[in-house]
Amino acid sequence: MKLVNSAIVNGLVTNLFEPENISRPVKGYILYVHGGPGSHSAYFEKALQELPAYQNMDYGWVCYDQRGCGRSAGASSALTHSINRQDLSDICDQVKSALDVETIAIFGHSYGAFLAYDLLKHRPNLLLRLIIAGRSVDRRLAQQRSLSMDLLILKEDQPQEYMQALEILKCHNGSPWEVSKEIRGLMNSTERRKAFYWGNLKTMAWYDDLKSRVNIAENDDIYRQVRTSYYADNSQVLPIDVSILKQKTLWINGVHDYLMGGEMTGNPELAHIKSYRNSGHYPHLEQPEDFVRDVHYFLRGNS
Repeated sequence: MKLVNSAIVNGLVTNLFEPENISRPVKGYILYVHGGPGSHSAYFEKALQELPAYQNMDYGWVCYDQRGCGRSAGASSALTHSINRQDLSDICDQVKSALDVETIAIFGHSYGAFLAYDLLKHRPNLLLRLIIAGRSVDRRLAQQRSLSMDLLILKEDQPQEYMQALEILKCHNGSPWEVSKEIRGLMNSTERRKAFYWGNLKTMAWYDDLKSRVNIAENDDIYRQVRTSYYADNSQVLPIDVSILKQKTLWINGVHDYLMGGEMTGNPELAHIKSYRNSGHYPHLEQPEDFVRDVHYFLRGNS
């Protein structure tokens, strides 16, 4: 993929990529919605340029950084999930005038998957196909798993701090995840958490190197602001139910995605989720050839 155009849409950096290795016209464009919250699209943009599977796609990509993230402008007040949803809605409406292209689908990863789903739920007449990856059906699972990851690491690496964590949990009367930030603060390093996100260790090493070359910081303040608003809204507790959408959906999870319960994807009640056996939280990076094949099949109407 190569960068062919850029625009600023309501303060948000928006980039257009097209495949380099095809002579035929691009069939349409997919809007990428990054996770976090607080991350950015620069990592995926770099992956588009480096992974061979993306070079022969029939489709181009539109990537943007959410408000206050990466290269985009911030907000005058605390950011919320609702602001992110409105920004995404504006991007969908303005991308044609800004970049002179038509988007035909949205691909949301992790938090971005919920953000894209939430937008289409609120705008049923926005007829873009939805692609989801690295997302649990129930957001509470990710909350619980994230805390479990930290406790497992503390138990093995810092037994004294692990006992402190147990005392914190014992003294807290609310949901355990509400003290996850305090428990995370006991950890000397969060480096070992990444092992829970990946199935393909070779891709994990490549991604670490890619991040060092991109060298654009993720925004922890944005993460806390949006996460707080997201969890405070009880309407967001409802599981993701793509059957209520007018839009067609392709949902892909990696079996090794411990955070999002990827190992449960094979259960009968989750039969609508496609399972990648050699992937964790990043199936579009760990099995890019399979991902591109499935996206092509889906966007051609074979769903």
